[in-house]
Amino acid sequence: MGYSIMEKAKEEEKKGKVEEEPESEYNWPALESDPGILTNYMHTLGMPKTWELREVIGLEPDFLAMVPAATVALVLAYDYKVGKGKRPEPPKDHPKVDYYMWQTGDLDNACGLIACIHALFNNVSTVKILPGSPLMKFYELSLKQTPEEKAATLDSLKEMKEAHKKCAKEGQSDPDGGEDEAKYHFITFLLNGAGELVELDGIAGVPIKLKDKCLPSEFISSVGAEILSRLEKGIVTERMALMALCPISSQSQFLLYFFTFLI
Repeated sequence: MGYSIMEKAKEEEKKGKVEEEPESEYNWPALESDPGILTNYMHTLGMPKTWELREVIGLEPDFLAMVPAATVALVLAYDYKVGKGKRPEPPKDHPKVDYYMWQTGDLDNACGLIACIHALFNNVSTVKILPGSPLMKFYELSLKQTPEEKAATLDSLKEMKEAHKKCAKEGQSDPDGGEDEAKYHFITFLLNGAGELVELDGIAGVPIKLKDKCLPSEFISSVGAEILSRLEKGIVTERMALMALCPISSQSQFLLYFFTFLI
């Protein structure tokens, strides 16, 4: 695939762009699959500004080699309505992770936020969430809850909900999705404490193990191979965006501080 998967997704989203967006009818409107918008959103909620969600421009080895080795999670947004392949049912014996929550009906289109939460909350020892921030408050409230209780707690947090709606309005797509509502679904890939490659999807019910043993040095290429396999099977299509949760490069960090100072 010698193309930018993010550009492919943006081209498809522009086709459905509307001139005026009505007030969203969803409690949690769908988010734009844009790493810049999602990074700003997570910074607002309490992700340290030394971390970002960065675009992965393709699944070929040369593109994957450009993904920072310090990446702790990969977030995939894909067009789940277009994919034709049938995914296997999640196994009853599922892998252990530090944090997993459901996407219940009340959280309608919150999959983008949930994917980011899964990425961050399973890496709290590395990605130091800011004390007193909305993310840290939610983490502390929900850590020992069941996946369903976590969903109810998130839905009760007005500050998180308002920030989510504000972020949804920043994208190009209709927050209500129009006739093709919530076309993109977000999931997370990461390594758990046992060194297993795991997929976290709020609507799957449980974490899903993809690989028994996966070295950190194999993480990015293993996720790339998994996505390519799903492409071949028709489970996903080329309408997707893949993002890496990783430290901000020194150059990006300088630009962030520079523009923050100007503002």
